[in-house]
Amino acid sequence: MNIHHLFHLVDQQQTEAYLEYFHDDGIMTFGNQPPAVGHEEIRRQVDGLFQSVKKLHHEIDHVWKPEEDTVIVNGQVTYTKHSGEEVPVVFSGTYFLKDEKISNYQVFIDVSPLSA
Repeated sequence: MNIHHLFHLVDQQQTEAYLEYFHDDGIMTFGNQPPAVGHEEIRRQVDGLFQSVKKLHHEIDHVWKPEEDTVIVNGQVTYTKHSGEEVPVVFSGTYFLKDEKISNYQVFIDVSPLSA
């Protein structure tokens, strides 16, 4: 899995290409939101995020692969609100892989500054 390409797709807001990285029954848990299970739920959650901001940009600080089927990423994402205000937020993501596709993705992030 090319983690840098994956984040590029998110920054370009390319939902369908992003979904290709997930198993059909993959799970994504974003912050304290309920888990999104399967492509349709993940699509709704990702598109909802994309609609809530003008743009976003990830800076990856560290990538670890502690096991063959696990990737951990730490970094900062800068959200640009529709007002033009930029809001930087740190994140950590853990990817669990099966056959080189994401079976479970857990994003640890506090997006409450977007509401401020």
